Amino acid sequence: MDARALPASADDDGFLRVRDSASQWELTGETSLLATALPAQPLPGQSFIARISVCNVYGPIDECQVCVRASDDADWQAMQLREELIDAEGELRRRAPGETPAGEAPWSATFELECTRAADRRALQIRVQAASAGLDQILTDWTLR
Repeated sequence: MDARALPASADDDGFLRVRDSASQWELTGETSLLATALPAQPLPGQSFIARISVCNVYGPIDECQVCVRASDDADWQAMQLREELIDAEGELRRRAPGETPAGEAPWSATFELECTRAADRRALQIRVQAASAGLDQILTDWTLR
């Protein structure tokens, strides 16, 4: 499955970020995480794209990494960073590599990974890490409906 062939977002603004999701978490440091699956309700054995956006109201979180796994005994699978956005002075745009905005600028990073839903699993675990922000959290309750 090619993620580029899937719709960019709910409002089709050309950006990949997850804006609306029943799967949302508040993390430390004014950071939030939103997750979605494409297609929205993958059947057991079906491939899907796991798409996760990490957002911070103050600005970029350097070296943010996101991984997923199906269970405690499975290996973590690193997700690929697909897009970083900055809202600079009310204008949403892609962040240039290494760019540090002046002042506070809301930021989001969107990660994707192609997965296959296991027949005996309805949930995935998510791990978010960013040493620069003191962030290392495991979320165990992302249910694929």
